[in-house]
Amino acid sequence: MTSAEAPGSSALSSAVSERWATGVGLDGVQVSAGVEPDWIDLASQGGGFAYINVSEGNRRLNVTFADQATAARAVGLFVGGLHVARPEQSSGTAQGRLFASAGGGWKPDGRTLPGIVELGKAEPDVCSGLDAAAMSTWIGEFSAEYRRLSGRVPVIAASAQWWGTCVGLDERLSDLDLALRDDVVSVSDADSAGATPSTDGAVAEGASAAEASPAEVAAAAVPEVPVGWDRPTLWLREESDVCLVTFFGTPDELDRWAASAQR
Repeated sequence: MTSAEAPGSSALSSAVSERWATGVGLDGVQVSAGVEPDWIDLASQGGGFAYINVSEGNRRLNVTFADQATAARAVGLFVGGLHVARPEQSSGTAQGRLFASAGGGWKPDGRTLPGIVELGKAEPDVCSGLDAAAMSTWIGEFSAEYRRLSGRVPVIAASAQWWGTCVGLDERLSDLDLALRDDVVSVSDADSAGATPSTDGAVAEGASAAEASPAEVAAAAVPEVPVGWDRPTLWLREESDVCLVTFFGTPDELDRWAASAQR
């Protein structure tokens, strides 16, 4: 397993160097249901771990999860499961139970990562028809059931935009680890659209990307974190049609994070 600067951090100017996307990062991948990547190739390129889709809403999405996980572990990768939340379909308790029982549960074997529950990814309605209080309750119920069955709380995956819209300023869930989903406009997208990225990740319409300062361009590639967190534990994003996951820490810290049952 190798370590490297967090993706994009080398491009950050001094004006934004204190943002969260700096320091040591370990790259992994997110694998969809039924996909069988070249695990040996992934491991040889320095990938340290894989998150594999397990379930979505009320259904077990991936009947091959066990085979995928076995193949990934055989080449030395850590493995975790991912559940796409559909709060409009059933309670957090029901979906947390499904996820844990379908293979996404954490195990104290030192090679299994805590499961991710991804919010705001698949709902027909952005907040699934729930207000902020009800959404907070749903997430809390999911977390409690997952912890009851696996011995550890899940990781919450969401973008700052979704969290602000659907959960708001409630910080009671910020003791959970965060997997920040990157939903911002990328620098290349902003450039092709003829817009200027701003230092808070927004895009100013009608301005030329050529007019953006280095700090503005760098900051546009670094999404904001939701209220309550200073930085994420994981960063989810898509690059060249590949779903990448970065863990912010050293190999030893990833080892400890995988093995810890303190939460």
